Amino acid sequence: MQAPAEPRGQRRTSVLLFFALVLVYSANGREVGAVDTTANMLLPVALLRGDGLVLNRYADWVSDHHYVRLHGDDLVSRYPVLPALVALPATWLQLAWLDRALPGWERDPLVHFWWIRTMAKNAAVLVAALTAVLLHRLLLGLGLAGVALASTLAVALGSNLWMVGSQSPWLHGTVALFLTLALCVPMLYELLPPAGAMVVNYGVNRVRFPAAVPSGSRVRGRFRVLSVEDTPAGERAAIEATVECDRAEKPVCAAELLVLTAT
Repeated sequence: MQAPAEPRGQRRTSVLLFFALVLVYSANGREVGAVDTTANMLLPVALLRGDGLVLNRYADWVSDHHYVRLHGDDLVSRYPVLPALVALPATWLQLAWLDRALPGWERDPLVHFWWIRTMAKNAAVLVAALTAVLLHRLLLGLGLAGVALASTLAVALGSNLWMVGSQSPWLHGTVALFLTLALCVPMLYELLPPAGAMVVNYGVNRVRFPAAVPSGSRVRGRFRVLSVEDTPAGERAAIEATVECDRAEKPVCAAELLVLTAT
């Protein structure tokens, strides 16, 4: 039996969904954060200015707060840094525009902090909207076109994804963004040989999504071991994962997975 085709107009729906959510998440016009997310507002700018994962340039602002600590002579964040790293592309674009359009915008501390909050808000909006669109495309790929839009809207507007997108760069947003990678895990574990030791999904080195998965398509995964390295915790393998679709010329996902066989 031929797989059912994706209903017409779904790609346009996904695009419209993205822009609609950007508008909704941006509607309050300001960042509404908590104190512990302040470091994630500052870190992208510090990274792009070449400071690395330290907040020394903002010592006057943050040195006496609980969300940072001293590591040697450097101030570092106590909050997970993943949201700041995911926000880098969006922050880079905004920072490039600011440096060109408003040179010297960092001189006034109040103006400086206002723009940092604005950039963090915009980055959180884009991460949350992109997460919702990825969920929509995933549901379409699973043949759930009839409920894809309603389910996506329920998640986008009725869960903490709304909080992430319309308020502050919380860790929740980046965690949701990477959930689609979980599709590789069950396919990979079907191929791993039985082992007496515990096998741990250790993370990813890189990942790309070159093509969408049309509704009703079949997917298959191809895996190739790139390297195996002995570590104190066990053998760590880098595995090339390619997810293909029977109705797409390009792979729908290409990733380099890390698997640890704990000893």
